[in-house]
Amino acid sequence: IVVLNEGKCIAQGDYTQLLKEGIDLIKYAGDSELLRDEDGKQNTDLRRRTLSRADSWIGSSGGRMSNVSSLHSFGDEAVDEITEQEIGVYKEDEEYTTEANKDGKTSPKVYWTYLRAGAGILLLPTLLLSNILTQIIFTGSDYWLSMWTGYHESKNLHQNSTKIEKSWMISEVENTNIIIYTCLVAALFLFSIGRTVTFFTVCMRSSVKLHNKLLESVIRAPIAFFDKYPIGMILNRVSRDLGIIDDLLPPTAFDAVEILLDCLAILILCIYINYWVVIPTLVLLVFLILVRHFALGTITRLKKVEGTARSPIFSHLASTLAGLTTIRSFGAENEFSKKFDALQDKHTSTYFMFMTCTRWFGIVLDELCLIYTIAITASLVSNLDSATGSAIGLSLSQAIQLTGSFQWGIRQSAEVETQMTSVERVSDLSKIDREFESEVKPPTDWPKSGQIVMKDVCLHYEGSDSPVLKDLNLVIKGGETVGIVGRTGAGKSSIIATLFRMTPPSGVIEIDGIDTSAISLSYLRQKISIIPQEPILFTETVRRNLDPFGDCGDDLIWETLEKVQLKSTINAFPHKLDQTISESGGSFSVGQKQLICLARAILRNNKILVLDEATANVDPRTDALIQDTIRNEFNDCTVLTIAHRLHTIMDYDKVLVLDAGHIAQFDSPNNLIHDGNGVFAQMLETTGKSMEQHLKQIALKAHIRKLN
Repeated sequence: IVVLNEGKCIAQGDYTQLLKEGIDLIKYAGDSELLRDEDGKQNTDLRRRTLSRADSWIGSSGGRMSNVSSLHSFGDEAVDEITEQEIGVYKEDEEYTTEANKDGKTSPKVYWTYLRAGAGILLLPTLLLSNILTQIIFTGSDYWLSMWTGYHESKNLHQNSTKIEKSWMISEVENTNIIIYTCLVAALFLFSIGRTVTFFTVCMRSSVKLHNKLLESVIRAPIAFFDKYPIGMILNRVSRDLGIIDDLLPPTAFDAVEILLDCLAILILCIYINYWVVIPTLVLLVFLILVRHFALGTITRLKKVEGTARSPIFSHLASTLAGLTTIRSFGAENEFSKKFDALQDKHTSTYFMFMTCTRWFGIVLDELCLIYTIAITASLVSNLDSATGSAIGLSLSQAIQLTGSFQWGIRQSAEVETQMTSVERVSDLSKIDREFESEVKPPTDWPKSGQIVMKDVCLHYEGSDSPVLKDLNLVIKGGETVGIVGRTGAGKSSIIATLFRMTPPSGVIEIDGIDTSAISLSYLRQKISIIPQEPILFTETVRRNLDPFGDCGDDLIWETLEKVQLKSTINAFPHKLDQTISESGGSFSVGQKQLICLARAILRNNKILVLDEATANVDPRTDALIQDTIRNEFNDCTVLTIAHRLHTIMDYDKVLVLDAGHIAQFDSPNNLIHDGNGVFAQMLETTGKSMEQHLKQIALKAHIRKLN
């Protein structure tokens, strides 16, 4: 036994040695009220009482012994457990999204979803017109330049002739032609800027809207969603997929649209100059469709598999960081490193295959474009009289340009299709079912008394055949303190879930006569305070953690901190209430985090307070402080406490005893004690004789005090 006080080791040894040294273990590890035991028993009796109290502590905790045993088995089974979990993640992720499409193609609806998110009634036509007009001006300026060149060619060849071939677009006045070409170049410059600004504006709006829809959907998702789908899948969506939509998709799509429009204009121009070019053009298009159909399905499918293989990496990394202390304590670093390497290798192999297929596709497209250029050259050379030298030169230069840009445009279009899977995945996650949010709000002063009525309340968790709560019918009067006890799996925490409607139950739950299913969820949850077993602190200032909505002034906050004995601790910070709390509240102990949650509940000043085993992980001193503060600050509130230590609820108005989802007993502690065959009496017996008598005395004193 090692005894710590204020961060220092004051004694260590076995129980007998510590007793000989005069160390009172009860002072550091027990309930201070036991020090005032009037029996005055000897050390052996004290030891017996301490051991029986330890048995009670373990027994009443319900899950502590199972936690200890699970820790011992963790070293051998952790890797297998994580392996099964990651396999499940992979299957669920693939099942949940459209990554399991057999054809590997992206639906046209996905493109429309992306466009509709960023382009409205005005932007969409503007986007289409800007792209088409810019390309017309770009190709038209090249064609006009070739006509101007052809005019000078004809003029030089027929200097003595009075009739020189000239297009209607060309003026005989040289300055006019210069002005026309200058205007064409200026118009091309302006339209290009307009096209670029419009395109990236649409992409930016789409990205922002998809992000907002995803965030709103995840925040409003029911709790069952987070139980069913792993955190790695969600992290993959909000990190990698949104990163692709933000950074990679806009420039890739811009390249694809710009180059493919340019290539289409080149084909039309070449056919216009020499209509025989239509034959190799059609052959090129047929081969292009075949190759694209053959390659793009594989490439898109590989991209989806690569995205799916990435989710287990996030899940494994998140679970490893969360359990890093346990992993190090059992020396399981190598096993987790090997598992991470295996997941990383699987992802890398799929990514390498994706890149290989992309490169192969590019090489094949280059070869097709080369053959097409040779065909155009042969067609033009074999029929030189069909066009002027400037027109032939324009065709050849455009065909050569096609060779360099066409394969890049097709590859970019394939990349757009693969990147659209990110839009598809984000869009799918944005369509999940949301919690029912009613617009009805009760009066601002609701609830006034805090009366809770449950009528035929049943609760089913998704994937479970049998209900967790079965036909609960009870009335908790306003201002009553009610302890909720029961063995592991009895449904204690499930009652809290139904009260907050985390999982919608069947039946009716009324608070001050208003059905909670008919009012706004956010309003309902704002009106119920909770101090959870595992306190939650956000990476924000102390002020925002205590008063998230900014409803309280500094004086009230300091007064509340003084009530929970944290004023000196917060006052020692350089920025006082504006001090930023580190991630997960690392600068505070578990007890201090719990006290901050208590202060938050005091500031909310709600009529209903829920304690979900709030003192299970704190020392007895903090436990006593929390219980005293609750009695003083919430004496006119309805208090529901899931009991971890029975002595915390023995002076309550009533105790609700649950057994396998049913209400086994519901009465005052004193009345339940006298029911020798009841579940509550049996729970008292398991605490040991000494602790049982002590708890009965607390209940009796509370009963007498209420009668008086």
